[in-house]
Amino acid sequence: MLLRAEEISVKRAGRVTLEPCSFSLGSGERLAVYGPNGAGKSTLLQAAAGLLPIATGGIAFRGMAVGREMPLLDYHRRTAAVFQEPLLLRGTVRHNIELGLELRGVAAEERARRALPWMERLRITHLADRPAGLLSGGEAQRTSLCRGSQLRQRRSLS
Repeated sequence: MLLRAEEISVKRAGRVTLEPCSFSLGSGERLAVYGPNGAGKSTLLQAAAGLLPIATGGIAFRGMAVGREMPLLDYHRRTAAVFQEPLLLRGTVRHNIELGLELRGVAAEERARRALPWMERLRITHLADRPAGLLSGGEAQRTSLCRGSQLRQRRSLS
């Protein structure tokens, strides 16, 4: 199992914002989370990504308990979160896509090699040198998705 959430719940300011819930996700599987506004979809995904503290339950990644058997920092290095509102930095599309790899010490040539197939797949190759501030909403979202996809190629995850 790639990712398993067991009875996780979240509290904010002493108030339960996510009732205990569980899910599992195998390698290559997709998970859809849907429901009405305020149901806790974003809270669930943020908690599963390790971005919100969990009040009860736990997360396991590749069979290792996050926070106990696997440090949270290691979990963050092996996962990526892409938000509804893209979080892009100043600089070009290429810079934003390659940034995560750069921060992990991947050489420039390797970053470019890994980014190109994802830019082609998401049809943003022609935007590589465009400043992020000049992108449409959809272009910014695809740039953010492309940046998150870079982790899939990390050799340490295979």
